[in-house]
Formats: sequence, structure tokens, C-alpha cells
Amino acid sequence: MKRLFKLLTTALLVVSCAACGNSNSVSGIVDKDAITPTDGYAEGGIGDRMKTAWFDFTVNSAELKDSYGSVVPNDGETLLVVNVTLHNTFSETIPMFDSDFQAQWGSDGDEDYRFPVTFDDATMTEKGMLESEYDLDAGKTVTGDLVFSVPGGQSEYSLSFLEYYAPNEGEENGAEGDLFFVYFSAQ
Repeated sequence: MKRLFKLLTTALLVVSCAACGNSNSVSGIVDKDAITPTDGYAEGGIGDRMKTAWFDFTVNSAELKDSYGSVVPNDGETLLVVNVTLHNTFSETIPMFDSDFQAQWGSDGDEDYRFPVTFDDATMTEKGMLESEYDLDAGKTVTGDLVFSVPGGQSEYSLSFLEYYAPNEGEENGAEGDLFFVYFSAQ
């Protein structure tokens, strides 16, 4: 009887684990460490996994540099290099753009944020940087640097992402979704 119980228990465990093996789905156990939005807003820090509608992203590190390959900052500025990992949790390929993310510092003034340097010049891409436009295939992960030219003298930053839903046919404007902020210091 003990042997039959052990066999049934093992079979049940194998069947339940097989149901969890789909790499395109995310289980509740995996989600326990992700930061999900509350009332349309989520915030985290370096190393936190942020869960958007289409992908998870993590800021792995951030540092200030005088140059990045051939990329140099604007006069009076320095480069903020933010290393991120993106994992597509959606069932389709997602078109990604450098302008999906922006760096902020200081207050919320018009001059207190920047898009990556590739936003103004797509040819500024260096080895290790995320390109100005790329596809993130379903279930795939990509890691790379977002490089921003930012004013000198700052050390506290955030990286933000705002979900945007494209307009439906016949609509002029799309809809905004959840807003994500990752706060960090950079030296």
C-alpha cells in the first residue's frame, strides 16, 4: 500500500510539474519577486524586476562616464549609462524603441529628463548599447546599455517607462497604461 501511495504521489507531482513547464507563461511563484503596479504606478530600485503588460525589465547597474566608445556627452554634461535586462512575457514579438525609456533627475522640470543618445542620432550605437529600434521576440531576453547625456553634478536618477496602447482603428489617440520608475544613485 505504501508503494502504491508513493507511486501515485510521484505521478501527481510529475503531472503538476509538466503543466508548469510552458516557458511562455509566468507562474505565480515566479511573479512573487516582481514589482507590479498599484493604481497605475510602480517603483523600484536596482535589481528589482518590474512587470509591465508586455515585458519585465530590470535595471542591473548605472554609472556616470566621460565617454562610451565614440559617444561623448554634450558640453557641460556627462554620460549616464544604465544597464537593463528586458524579458518578453507577451505571446508576440514586441517592437522596442530607445524612447520607451527616459532618465530623470532633480525635480519635474522640462529640462530634468533625457531620452537615450540614440533617440536623436541612431548611428550613435556602440557595442553593448541597445539600439534605437529593435524587436524583442516572444519569450526572449536582451541585456544592454541605455546611454543618456545628462547635466554634470547630479547623482540621483530614475529610469521610467510608461505603457502606451496604440489607438484602435478609427481612433486618433491611444491610451496610457501603468507608469514605472526605477530609482538609483550613479557615481
